[in-house]
Amino acid sequence: MTAVCTPKIDSPNNSRILSDHEEDKQNYFADHNMNPTIALDRRGTYSRKLFHKIPLKYWWYSIFFVIFLNQVLILGALATPRWVKQGDEPNRWKGGLIKCGSCNGRWEGEYYMAISNKACDDDMDGYCDTFSMLLKAGIATAVFEILALLFLNIWEMLIFVELRGIFVLKDWIVYFIVAAAFISNTFAIAIWFGVTGATFNDDCHKASSIKSHEKVCATDGPILMIVTEIWIPITCIFFYWVYNKRWTIVPTESASEATTGILR
Repeated sequence: MTAVCTPKIDSPNNSRILSDHEEDKQNYFADHNMNPTIALDRRGTYSRKLFHKIPLKYWWYSIFFVIFLNQVLILGALATPRWVKQGDEPNRWKGGLIKCGSCNGRWEGEYYMAISNKACDDDMDGYCDTFSMLLKAGIATAVFEILALLFLNIWEMLIFVELRGIFVLKDWIVYFIVAAAFISNTFAIAIWFGVTGATFNDDCHKASSIKSHEKVCATDGPILMIVTEIWIPITCIFFYWVYNKRWTIVPTESASEATTGILR
């Protein structure tokens, strides 16, 4: 005979008052004679529950796909050689996040670190200021975007284990991971624009010279970053909405039949 484990539900007299969400979670397992520490039936008892007449698993798939798109946008932004531009022809140049892909002359294809070191050593104050600024902004942005990608990857793994009916983390840890992805991305964008002072108004007709530093204009990379800054919080809200409702969703008939309390 297979043992059935029913988690203990706190009594009303217990000094610890459960949140509505926690009560929904415990009541779900109690009603279905399940142990919350053990994975549910792998055939998808949990994921076949209907949410607004759509199987819950498809909501998770949708969120997973949007997270993946955000990752693609971030990687595209990091990789594009078009982050900044400055000057008019024949002195116009364009650069990426940490590399000057279309600088003219000896600095063409050089990283900002090499350019700033050379310019500062040779007392080229204008070039020194411009490329040192871009270097600091680029490194800080890259660090926070890598953190954002890391948290997005963890977020995807959380959705995967949810689909398998495995509940491994406290809710507050899940909330922290999701929020951290958004905050890291926000810091990356804010730091880059704050340090560079770049704008989209195409008012960068003067290129920096040996003596003077001129402002730079933002191009493709920052646009992609702003798109992610719009989509990530929307994804967060969407995820929180589904995540907080998942214990109150009534299973379909097939799902109810599968939840007989038999643990594997």
